[in-house]
Amino acid sequence: MTSRKIKNIINLILAILIVIAIFAVRGNYILFWGIVLVIYVSQWGLFKWLEKR
Repeated sequence: MTSRKIKNIINLILAILIVIAIFAVRGNYILFWGIVLVIYVSQWGLFKWLEKR
């Protein structure tokens, strides 16, 4: 598997998590933006880890 395919899979999983978060928070926007921040920080960390490999 190339790193491009792995990045696409990671992006797909994180997009699904954001959609789940939208339905999970039910109007609590502070919680939603907290979840989005955690998802993007983890995405950045995973991509940095992939670049080192």
